[in-house]
Amino acid sequence: MTHKQVTTALLWADFVFTFSKEVRCIWGARFTGATVVYLCTRYAALIAQIYFVLTVFLWNSTNKVIVV
Repeated sequence: MTHKQVTTALLWADFVFTFSKEVRCIWGARFTGATVVYLCTRYAALIAQIYFVLTVFLWNSTNKVIVV
């Protein structure tokens, strides 16, 4: 496993294990600047990892390297 695969697995595990607490603490509270910063950083990382996973699957299916 590469370090990128390990970090992807850890990020997904973090989302799975902390999502219920996020819903309770973040989505249940009023929105502030800190809430917006938290959500932007959390979901930007998720979007980046989704992009990584898709490029791995696309690369494996076409045998072409996708340079990001």
